[in-house]
Amino acid sequence: MFVFFYFLTRIKIMGSDNLLLIDIKHNYVDVSICNSYGKTLDHQQRLFDCQVSSEFGRHVDANEFLYATRSAINQLIVSLPKRQSVDQIGIVGNMDSFLFCDQKTGMVLTPSFYLEDDRALDIYMAIKNTSIVKDYESITHQVLSRYSLFTHLKWFVEKGVSFFSFSPQKSVCMSLELYLLFNLTGLDCFQQDFVTASSSGFFDFIEQDFSSIIIKDLNLNRSCFPELVSPFLMEEKSKGFIPLNDGIPINFMTHSSVKNWLFESNIVCGSLNIHIAHNYITLEQHIGLEINDFDNSISKSFVVKGKESFYCLKDLILVPNFSSDLFSAGFSDILSKELVLSDSRSWIILNPDSYDSTHEFALINHDVASSSCSFEKALIEGLFNVLRLKLQIFESSSSIQPHTFYCTSSCLVDESVWQLCADILQHPLIIVDMDQSSIGLINEMNYSRQNSKKELKTCQLKTIIPAQDPISSYARYQTWVTYYQKIFKN
Repeated sequence: MFVFFYFLTRIKIMGSDNLLLIDIKHNYVDVSICNSYGKTLDHQQRLFDCQVSSEFGRHVDANEFLYATRSAINQLIVSLPKRQSVDQIGIVGNMDSFLFCDQKTGMVLTPSFYLEDDRALDIYMAIKNTSIVKDYESITHQVLSRYSLFTHLKWFVEKGVSFFSFSPQKSVCMSLELYLLFNLTGLDCFQQDFVTASSSGFFDFIEQDFSSIIIKDLNLNRSCFPELVSPFLMEEKSKGFIPLNDGIPINFMTHSSVKNWLFESNIVCGSLNIHIAHNYITLEQHIGLEINDFDNSISKSFVVKGKESFYCLKDLILVPNFSSDLFSAGFSDILSKELVLSDSRSWIILNPDSYDSTHEFALINHDVASSSCSFEKALIEGLFNVLRLKLQIFESSSSIQPHTFYCTSSCLVDESVWQLCADILQHPLIIVDMDQSSIGLINEMNYSRQNSKKELKTCQLKTIIPAQDPISSYARYQTWVTYYQKIFKN
């Protein structure tokens, strides 16, 4: 009898820490069940339609997104063994959208607008050379961008609101991720993590809150925006969200970029993260807990983990939308293929300041018999040359020498691509296996809640060292710089 009771109790303990991880992507949602060791037990993915219109640009129906998420969760629950359960919930996402809804009823009042859209270009162009930019940068520690939440909110209150019949001042503004949290908690929780807020374009780094000055400039109220919390210290529970039971703890919601720093504890100041995604590359350098000594013309970000927090210098390299005549495959497909690492006379000169210009790239082709493979290699090389240029800008504006280059990705990247990166940067790269990033999330969650469980082994690391000699690498980079200066600096 005792043995039988112990067996049942043991099953309950082993099944009492299953995490429902909801990862929101650009046009689909990944929902997984992970056990306490970070192993994925089951996984479901659902697409939702991205629409484009002349009035709103790129947008999505928030209710369709919510339906897709419910469908994925329901399928996971139906497929769970009888003795397994959903015991805690976590949410991650790119937080790259915004919508307005009624706080009392939860009714959506607008589509969810994607920030990666040029709907706010006119607004951006009108203010980028004005005297307010310097004051803006001193408050937000962000370079003014046409893709920031601030710029798009300014578009909405000045132009977009005319398409709707509600008052933004009496409504609430949120991302798709927060809209999900809002509904998961029966409209009770209106909270956002500090990491997402720090890149919004109207976060005051000194006050650690949304800037009252900029909110006033937007003609909105502080109550329109969520309370800011540490991402791994949420104290919310599910309520009225079918098919989930009520009372399930929601333990974290954070920006997906935080996953890029969860591979190791106590990361040393000066460390660098290079992250490749489906249509962009981000660069973040750990600069410690002080930001006042750094140039305001370089954007900063705030990384908050369960064990530590720190500021980063941050920059973004967008991959242009190329014609299908030039590339038959998408960027993700190009990344997944093996590159032929040989010198080429085809060059794609990308504009490092493409966020500030409509001129994104130039193609130079000296190869008569060029192929799609040579253009693909030229694209990857062009992106990594921009990366090297931005690294030099980081170094010139900071007294902190980048010393350890960690590389992460949210798509499949062939090892030859990372090898080309190491050759161009002339620095060893530490490649992080992101397939087990859920382990890092569980570690941070346990630490934040003072869980005494032993820390789980995090992602596997692999080092790639430069294979090309420094002189040849520098000579080819200088050729690219010469083209870049002639095309974009003259």
